[in-house]
Amino acid sequence: MRLPGIKDTIRACAAILRRYRTLLVSLLILVGLYAAAGFLLVPELIRSAVQDHVQQIGRKVTIGELAFNPFSLELRVSSFRLTEANGDPLVAFEALQIDAQLASLWQRSVTLREVRLVAPDVDLVVLADGSVNLAQLATPDASPDDQPDALPRISLALLSVENGRLAFTDQTRPKAFHTVLQPIQFVIRDFETEVDHYSQYKVSGTATTGEKMKWSGGFSVQPLASNGSFSISSLQATTLQKYLQSSLPVRLVSGVANLEGQYQLVLQPELSLEVTLPAVSINSLSVDGHDGKKNKRPPLEFTGIDFKDVQLSLANRKLSVGQLLFTGARLEIERDTGGLLSLEHMFAPVKDNTEAGQPGSGNASPKPDQGTRGTGGWQAAISNIQFAEGAVTFKDQSVRPAAEFVLAPISLIVEDFTTEANSSSKLQADISINKNAQLAVRGYLQWQPLKARMDLDLGNFRLEATQPYLSQHTNIKLHSGLLSALGTLSYSAKDDAEPQMTFKGGASITDLRTTDALTKNDIVSWQALKASGMAVRTAPADIVVDRVELRQPKTRVVIEADRSTNFSQILKNAKVGPPVATDTTGSAQVPETGKMSVQIKAVSIVDGTTNFADLSIEPQFAAAIQKLNGEILGLSSDPKTRARVNLQGRVEKHAPVEITGEANLLALTKYSDVTLSLRNMDLPVFNPYSGRYAGYDIAKGKLNTKLRYRIKNRQLQAEHHVVLEQLEFGKATGSKEAVPLPVRLAAALLKDRKGVIDVQLPVGGNLDDPKFQVGAIVWEAIVNLLTKVVTAPFAALGALIGGGAELAYVDFAPGSASLNRAEAEKLGKLASALAERPQLKLDVPLTLASQVDQQALAKVALDRLVPPLDYTTASEAQKTDRLRALESSYVNLTNLHLIYPELSGGSDEVALRQAKTSYLEKTLIDRLTPDASALDRLAKERAVAVQSALLAHPEVTPERIFITTRTSNTLAEVGDVRMELKLE
Repeated sequence: MRLPGIKDTIRACAAILRRYRTLLVSLLILVGLYAAAGFLLVPELIRSAVQDHVQQIGRKVTIGELAFNPFSLELRVSSFRLTEANGDPLVAFEALQIDAQLASLWQRSVTLREVRLVAPDVDLVVLADGSVNLAQLATPDASPDDQPDALPRISLALLSVENGRLAFTDQTRPKAFHTVLQPIQFVIRDFETEVDHYSQYKVSGTATTGEKMKWSGGFSVQPLASNGSFSISSLQATTLQKYLQSSLPVRLVSGVANLEGQYQLVLQPELSLEVTLPAVSINSLSVDGHDGKKNKRPPLEFTGIDFKDVQLSLANRKLSVGQLLFTGARLEIERDTGGLLSLEHMFAPVKDNTEAGQPGSGNASPKPDQGTRGTGGWQAAISNIQFAEGAVTFKDQSVRPAAEFVLAPISLIVEDFTTEANSSSKLQADISINKNAQLAVRGYLQWQPLKARMDLDLGNFRLEATQPYLSQHTNIKLHSGLLSALGTLSYSAKDDAEPQMTFKGGASITDLRTTDALTKNDIVSWQALKASGMAVRTAPADIVVDRVELRQPKTRVVIEADRSTNFSQILKNAKVGPPVATDTTGSAQVPETGKMSVQIKAVSIVDGTTNFADLSIEPQFAAAIQKLNGEILGLSSDPKTRARVNLQGRVEKHAPVEITGEANLLALTKYSDVTLSLRNMDLPVFNPYSGRYAGYDIAKGKLNTKLRYRIKNRQLQAEHHVVLEQLEFGKATGSKEAVPLPVRLAAALLKDRKGVIDVQLPVGGNLDDPKFQVGAIVWEAIVNLLTKVVTAPFAALGALIGGGAELAYVDFAPGSASLNRAEAEKLGKLASALAERPQLKLDVPLTLASQVDQQALAKVALDRLVPPLDYTTASEAQKTDRLRALESSYVNLTNLHLIYPELSGGSDEVALRQAKTSYLEKTLIDRLTPDASALDRLAKERAVAVQSALLAHPEVTPERIFITTRTSNTLAEVGDVRMELKLE
């Protein structure tokens, strides 16, 4: 079957060939030359050009097969290998296929159907000077600024990289970093350099350390931009650590990160980056310091860190996170013996031998931000931050034994966290401390400016955990104590002033018990100490407390055997403070102790007990103030304020004690006016002191005392009103420290008819005087009082009835036992005084002045024999008669014939009579001198006369007046014989 028109068509073609035969032959020749040049010449030209360039840059290259198809414009290269001059690898691949389209010839563009690269192997090295080895492959005289005016038109349907390998080495690190990414798969579809044309790409790779990367999306060349999604899995923290090294403040020990997200990147006309990460997870992260030991557990660990809904905007400089969750966080903090925290070691900068900013230092100087919009800083926002099952351990090696605090578990939630100015975040935390205490925190936190307000609730924190700190400075053993606090803590930072922190609320310490670590004895304990209405503030620093209640406090004060106190012994390395300076007027300048103001409006004490023991004496002394109750109102450190004190208690159960008055208890030396009253105290309790210092035990007696201490501007005025009732001394102790005074006598002199001793002991002085000690001065006042009484007992006794020291003696005329009127009246006063002091006894001695009394008695005997004569008025006859009587008495007494010795007077009868009279009087007096019995009789008569005069008082009983054999022979100034009385 013939097809119509075929013959005609053939004939027409033959005619054309005949007509253009020469032209066709020419075309065939040209095509042949083109094919020869394409198949044979182009590969060689390419090979020669590559080799020339490589030789020019000092490298080596080997190229396997190189083929070019001029008709399909397909270039194939195999077994390409580029190395350094020493043979170190640079770039290699197994095969390269470039398939261009013929349209490239007339469209003045590069149009490629496919570029296929098989098994590329690239060794990328960042050299120590910061240069990149591949960048050195350019022609040496090429300038980095030589950029084409415009991008050529390029069109690529498909670019694929198969089974690639990238070896990366960074020699700028202190220790060179090396890693390998393999295999790498890379695909780009529909690539164009046209404006706003987006090409699709897909990249994946796996590192030899296990990290995997996937990246896909689109990108444009004009403008330079990209968007897409990416994921990184199994990113090892050790890989980051090996690369970043000292650039990080810490060392990443372990951890694996996984993340995926989307991004939008624009580089022209200005840099813009938007990243969205739906989820980022970091598992088993461990962090240590650069100097941490490899065989030691890292101090910071996380079971997991999860970020959700992360969005980053480079243009707006904002980072937002939907949720940040920390699970299984564990932090160990240690304080070494030098006081340095492990965190300071952990974040300490790493020292190396290279200069900062130089290649190889790893500390290149940061460059300023370029190409980003805005001039403000970054802002971050996290909607929800959570710490779950966290734990913090703090161990303090600077104290012995080491202190340890464990905060676990820790639960923390922060909502609406943001760094935006004046915005606040909600915070909620629940922390267990040392497995027993619970701390709950609720409040808000603001970062710019820094401000916080937290409601705190701390319950049952065991104070025993603070024992190592107490042991550093004291010998106190803290056995128990629970601290609780409830209140609001506020913090506010100010640019032009110190930050201010305040706490408002209350706190309590319950079940406190402490002992002396050396003696094992109790020191201070209480059932509960509660402070309510607290307001503590810094800048300015002050403390205000509405009320402090102290329930069942117990204190033990002990004077040890060496006379030190238990409170002085519990302080380690106690030092005496510097001497107090004085100004030009001699007034003391009290050093300033601090600017903190303290005000406690009310302090109440309920059922307090203070035990006192003195172990420095034998037997040992012990007493206790019990059931101490009362209040202290208006306690303040302001020197102008006065706190009112009103406390009542009992000493040894039955002796009421009361403390009242006004004082600045936080500045006692400024002003104090406090009175202590004690009633019905049994004196035998003080036998250890009485036996030691008085030399006698106390058999019975009661003490009532009122002590008032007034201090104003460090000047002390003290009043001691002491009343002793029915004091009776017992046996003598023979103490060598007893005061060398007759204390029994002193007591009897001071004790009134009701058995009461009532004395006032005022003392005073300057507290700045280093020699001024209240106790020593009070004791000195007591000794002075006793000394005054016992050294002048009659003066003390006479003070009761208006007499004086003259009551201590009675004067008699020589030879007489009669009391004249003055002496009788004096003895009446003495009797009245003795009636007022019924404990006193009086010794009346036998009193004689032997020679004077003998002469006086002899004169009395002579007067009885021959009556005396007043020679001034007597007549001559009377004078002669008396002489005759003297002569007769002489003969009668001596039975001798009277013979006068040679007498003065001569022939003068009057003078001779006077001489004879004087001779006879003297001779007879000598003959009439009384014997011892007569003198004893006189002494007794005098004692009886005094005794009788005293007993004439109805209240003076005979058993109190003793006639003693003690003799007294003192003469008064007027010649009388003086009887010296003695009190006992």
